[in-house]
Amino acid sequence: QTVLTGSHAGSLAAVADGSADIAYLDAVSWQLLKRFDPNARNVRAIGRTTATPGLPLIAAIGSDPAPLRAALLQAVAGLDRTVRAELGGLSGFEVLEVAAYLAVPDLPPEMPATS
Repeated sequence: QTVLTGSHAGSLAAVADGSADIAYLDAVSWQLLKRFDPNARNVRAIGRTTATPGLPLIAAIGSDPAPLRAALLQAVAGLDRTVRAELGGLSGFEVLEVAAYLAVPDLPPEMPATS
C-alpha cells in the first residue's frame, strides 16, 4: 500500500513513526534531512540507486537560459567543499539534450518498481 506524504520530510516522518515501511529520497534531500530533521535519527538507509540526473531546471519560453546557467555554476563553484558534501556531493550542473534526459530510466534495473 502506498502512503502519500506530500514531501520528502513527510516521507521521512512516516518511516520514523512506523506509518510507512520505506521511503525513497534523493541524495540532496537525505543529506539535508540527516542534518536538520530529528526524524532522521530514527531511520537508516538500506540502499542506494546509481546516480542519475535530478529534476530539470526550466526557464520561460523565449528566455535565454545561459545567464541563469552561468549564475548557478558560479554559485556551486563558490560553495565550500564541506557544504557541497552536506548537500549530497553537489558538484555542478550538466546540460543534457531533452532526448538524453528522457532516456534515463526511472529506476535502475536492480531496483524494480513495486506497488
